[in-house]
Amino acid sequence: MNNRIRTRKPVHPGIVFKADVLDPLNLSVTEASRKMAVDAAHLQAFIDGNVPCDDGLAGKIAAMTETTPESWQAMQASHDLHSTTCK
Repeated sequence: MNNRIRTRKPVHPGIVFKADVLDPLNLSVTEASRKMAVDAAHLQAFIDGNVPCDDGLAGKIAAMTETTPESWQAMQASHDLHSTTCK
């Protein structure tokens, strides 16, 4: 049984999106926003960790990356939970 206590703050899903999707594909925020039909400023704010991954954005990211919306929402929920309980 694993009794480790998580001490590291979960990463915002915007950081994961940039590191695991945009950077490897060499996509700019503008290019990605066009492909996803998302406002570029909103996508940049998400990548910067300033806006959450809502249901709509999670669905668009999932479609682009062949993942699930739930995986992106789970990252956001983990980040939010840690932010509210570990201040």
